[in-house]
Amino acid sequence: MKKLKQILFALIIVIVVGVIGYKLFEEVSYKDSKKEQVKDESGKVVSYTGNYQELLQKEFDKAKSYKVFEFKQDNIYDLVHWMSNPVIKAKQGKKIGFIEPSPDNIYKLKTILEKTKIPHRDFFLENLKNWEKGKFTNVEDIHNTAWKMLDGSIGRAIGEDKAEINKLKEKYYK
Repeated sequence: MKKLKQILFALIIVIVVGVIGYKLFEEVSYKDSKKEQVKDESGKVVSYTGNYQELLQKEFDKAKSYKVFEFKQDNIYDLVHWMSNPVIKAKQGKKIGFIEPSPDNIYKLKTILEKTKIPHRDFFLENLKNWEKGKFTNVEDIHNTAWKMLDGSIGRAIGEDKAEINKLKEKYYK
């Protein structure tokens, strides 16, 4: 009986140390990647960004360097998803991931998509051509298509964020 108590006590210590270690590692891993927060009209944080721009640049560099390049399909869907997040309204008000759909970023994403053969590629490319001209059409469908391919569970698009679209138009497409 005494030996069983010692084993249980040791097991509890290992579990507690493991959980604390994991949480500390998680905090350190993500601390540097969080760069900015996106807030809605009321000031409530609805999204955060990390090294999403770096992933876009990395995939773009690979895409422009090779006729065909190796890629992770989920990375491509993540990029489409993150670029559509700023221009949609999400169910539950939650968005994870953010890349500003600037002309430069749209060009990079188009270049990446042109070198891939993922499902829905042509749908994404067709709509991004409109985005390049400041016509943010079909944002809800684009977001939800990428989101579904990533097995999304929180933050389904339920409409377009007209205020954010107008800000982008004012900033880049006068």
